[in-house]
Amino acid sequence: MTKVAQYLRTWHVNEYARLIQYLLRLDAATLRAVDDEDNTALHYACSGAKYDTIALLLEKYDAGSISKRNAQKKLPIDLIWEK
Repeated sequence: MTKVAQYLRTWHVNEYARLIQYLLRLDAATLRAVDDEDNTALHYACSGAKYDTIALLLEKYDAGSISKRNAQKKLPIDLIWEK
C-alpha cells in the first residue's frame, strides 16, 4: 500500500488538519500512485466520503485518477455511493 493510501485509510477526524497539510506537500505523481488493490488516494477519499479531501484532490491534482478503476473494477465515484 502506498504511503498516501495508508494515510488516507487511517486518518481520524482530529487529524484532519494534518491530512490536508500532508496532501498539499505531495506531487501529482505520488497521488496517482496505487496500492496493491489499485486504489488511488481519490479512491480512499471517496470510500470514506471525505468531501473536503475529495474536492482538494480534484482541484489541486487535476482529477488525474478520476477514471482509474481499482482491482474490483470500481471508479472512485462508485465508492461514494456504497456509503
